[in-house]
Amino acid sequence: MANGASERALRVLAVANWDPARAEAPWAGQRVAALRAAGVEVDLLAEECVLDRGGFVRLWRRLDERLESGRYDVVAPLYGSLLGLLCASQRRVPCVLSLAGSDLHGAPSPRGGAALSSLPSRLASQLGAVLAGAVSVRSARMRSALWWPPARRRCEVIGSGVDVARFCPLPRDEARRRRHLPLDGHRVAFVALRAAARPVKRIALARAAMERLPGVALDVVDGLPLDEMPWAYAACDALLVTSHAEGSPNCVKEALACARPVVSVDVGDVREVLAGIDNCAVAEATPAALATALERVLTDGRGCPDGPRRMAERCSLEAMAARFVGLYQRASGIGPWAPARATAPMEEGHGAVGG
Repeated sequence: MANGASERALRVLAVANWDPARAEAPWAGQRVAALRAAGVEVDLLAEECVLDRGGFVRLWRRLDERLESGRYDVVAPLYGSLLGLLCASQRRVPCVLSLAGSDLHGAPSPRGGAALSSLPSRLASQLGAVLAGAVSVRSARMRSALWWPPARRRCEVIGSGVDVARFCPLPRDEARRRRHLPLDGHRVAFVALRAAARPVKRIALARAAMERLPGVALDVVDGLPLDEMPWAYAACDALLVTSHAEGSPNCVKEALACARPVVSVDVGDVREVLAGIDNCAVAEATPAALATALERVLTDGRGCPDGPRRMAERCSLEAMAARFVGLYQRASGIGPWAPARATAPMEEGHGAVGG
């Protein structure tokens, strides 16, 4: 490796198959911003393919044009499925594939397991993991779901990060006034985008658990602006998670960073995140078990005092970015890595996320 390669910042082309302006995946923008803050030069290539399947043809052409320039050390698709396979199929630049959860496990069926309609997406993710130079997943459970042993060996578990500067403890009474909620009584937050229309979130299970806790209100937080989310957590006394499938749910880490306890079913990386943190619980996915765990947490009354420190140590955006940098180094052979001095973001393409 030439000496010049070790003296400059990594150059990464992140690729998304959705329009970031729809803002349905804030974690993607946070990851890009965290990498840039760490001194990595990141371009984001985005093309709307979810609402327009023909976008994959445009995306392939634009990806080929970008990689032909020779500017990049790594191409990093932010999701698996056909996007991940498309990026891993090119052989110009090492691909580091990031799997988010549903791309690997599939959309859940109402009867349990993965829906048959998600099989092509799952197969594309598995094949993309075989072709990629390295893979990241959000939980150990996801890594074990990779079929090909070499792909598992090239895989690193990197949970989503939380912005601990934004998500931090706030006064409960002030938060309730801001949210126009009564100051007295216990409240439990249920955080999910389009919760009622997404069976995977199992809001019916959450409501059934709450029916066993008279006088405790369930606040369904759906589509609230990011800047208001810390106040939504602060206004409640606990977070409840009942999802059938997740990768690394940000709401769990955000609530902990806000010193709010979490009661959750065993999903994604929640058990690992909650390990060793007081006044939180992983419970069976039954109304009785969830209600019992919530009652214990609410009766304790301490909140989650060690949550902010633990999230800052283990799950901050900076910690997440450092792990991605190490993965990109290994895949590209560029290193030892050091932050660039006063590195400005590279020229943006269509749909780029601001740093």
